[in-house]
Amino acid sequence: MRKRLVVPAIAVVVLALVLAWAVFRTPARRQANQPPVATERPAVNVGVLQPLSGSLAAGGQRAVEAIRMAADEHNARGAEKIEVIVEDSQGDPAEGLKAFHRLTSGGRTRMVLGDLTSSVTLAIAPTAEKARVVVVAPGASAPAVRNAGEYIFRNWVADDFDATAAALFARNAKQWKRAAVLFIRNDYGAGAEAAFVRAFTSAGGSVALRDSFAPNETQFRSLITKVSRPDLDVIYIAAQPRELAQLLRQLRARGVRTTVLTNASAEERDFQTIAASAADGIYYTAPVGAPAPAEPAFKQFTENYRRRYNLDPDIVSMHAYDAAQMLFRCTSQRAPDEVRKCLNGLSEFKGVLGPARFDDHGDVLRPVAIKERRAGQALTIATFEPMSRSWI
Repeated sequence: MRKRLVVPAIAVVVLALVLAWAVFRTPARRQANQPPVATERPAVNVGVLQPLSGSLAAGGQRAVEAIRMAADEHNARGAEKIEVIVEDSQGDPAEGLKAFHRLTSGGRTRMVLGDLTSSVTLAIAPTAEKARVVVVAPGASAPAVRNAGEYIFRNWVADDFDATAAALFARNAKQWKRAAVLFIRNDYGAGAEAAFVRAFTSAGGSVALRDSFAPNETQFRSLITKVSRPDLDVIYIAAQPRELAQLLRQLRARGVRTTVLTNASAEERDFQTIAASAADGIYYTAPVGAPAPAEPAFKQFTENYRRRYNLDPDIVSMHAYDAAQMLFRCTSQRAPDEVRKCLNGLSEFKGVLGPARFDDHGDVLRPVAIKERRAGQALTIATFEPMSRSWI
């Protein structure tokens, strides 16, 4: 009797095993016959290092806004996705280096957009070179950045070219003979002062006074006393927006009417708000094409920026946006050496500020305009094309 029961039991077990094998085998066979599922490549992390606190916080915030907008537009085109990671440099070299380490530690990112300031950019450059991190600075105009390394690029015209253009305009176009030079005590100010003095004196002018002031200075009584003299034709000031605006207001309040020649800080919103009517009559250098309302790229950028942030973009926004667009053209390369080569090879880039390319030193090549402020409006009165390096 037991033998009769054992046989059916064995048959049931065997049948169950066969069915189980069939059930589990079928999906595997189907999966093997299906085409492989496409896997999305991970996003490209791009670090953003900008001064988001301190006296340059307003400019840093506008740079971040423009970069975020550029990244969103890039992603919306279906291109390789960009993830923006932001750190605050505080506009300070030591703090900026710490923030740079936070961005790049553990291979978090190998590409960084920053910094606006020359001091921070020069502070991070040796580490960036050693780690092969590509840095594209929207600002950082000090001449020394030119030799900071092969992975360092900047989208702001170098101070020595900018200041030389100002000096040649002063001496050759205006025939001014005697100048005073006031400059901020940082890498930017020192580079601009040296270049202006060299070019102005080489063209036959004389510099009657050279003096400096500290970053974040708000009281300029002693400097104003020194430049309150009738033999000066022009006062050249190399400064950042807030210091420039305060100095100019105090000059005019003390009755000093000598013509002031300065830099693109006069294009920034902070300067215009603080200086107000004291800015009328000044001359300054600025990139050609900033702003250029007739250019389609500028018009589209301005409309998008206004729609997104409910305010007009300024000179910093434009530089940061173009710097981001230039880098994003090369992010698909991923490997730092390939990104660097891609940036060096950009030859047909036309951004918000017009056509631009990088030279062998990572300097952007872009013409410089001389502008005059009249009744709150900026008028372009002269243009200087990029020069050869023979004058440096």
